[in-house]
Amino acid sequence: MKRNLLLLITLIILFLKSFPTTAQILKPSKENIFYPEIGIESEGELGSTLVNKTIQEVYDGIHLNKKLEKSTFGAFVSIEPTDLYLVQKSAKWNYYVCVDKCYIQQDKLVKSFVQNLYSVLMISPDLKYYKIVPSLEPVNLTTELTDPALIRATKSKDLIDLKPKKVVLNKELSFKQEFIYNGKVGNSIKFIYREFSDDFARPSFTQDIQYDLNESSVVGFKGLKIDVLSASNTLIKYKVLSYFNSK
Repeated sequence: MKRNLLLLITLIILFLKSFPTTAQILKPSKENIFYPEIGIESEGELGSTLVNKTIQEVYDGIHLNKKLEKSTFGAFVSIEPTDLYLVQKSAKWNYYVCVDKCYIQQDKLVKSFVQNLYSVLMISPDLKYYKIVPSLEPVNLTTELTDPALIRATKSKDLIDLKPKKVVLNKELSFKQEFIYNGKVGNSIKFIYREFSDDFARPSFTQDIQYDLNESSVVGFKGLKIDVLSASNTLIKYKVLSYFNSK
């Protein structure tokens, strides 16, 4: 009886293991990206943005230091060294997406025929196995990725050569602030402050600002402080002392 029960439990466990494990969909953090650095002497021309703050998406990711390649039935497939960001993970795989097209497929018979595609790179947590999964379109990050049974895992000769890094996607999200040089009249200096929110096609708030340099070389607005080192109608040299207040 106990033997039959043990056999039944074993069969149930094997049956449950035959189903794919659920992957955890990861979301990026939202971080403030500032330009330029505090305390560094910078310069800008008339009409240029002297200081900006943008909210961007930041993922945990990797930089692939060494090319991964494999041979398929009719082609050579590879991913060159590049940045990838982690979008999903399961017990078996970490799912990375290339920032740009990174899947290179070269036909074995017609060497001149090469395709560049988007790709998901699946890497085992122990860095010993990987799968290169092509995609004609950018990967949909809102749906769960699955382990494609038709693509066999490739065992790396050595551990996959990579280093962890934060990957910033070039996506401006919900808020942006800009401080623009607008010239000099006498000893007064002019700026334009612009604030973008949600719809980046047009600024949601714009304000013209003027300061008298006779009072101080340090000017400020909404937490931003810059030290004006020199200014003319065409060029300004300055240092950022503090950034815009956090929103």
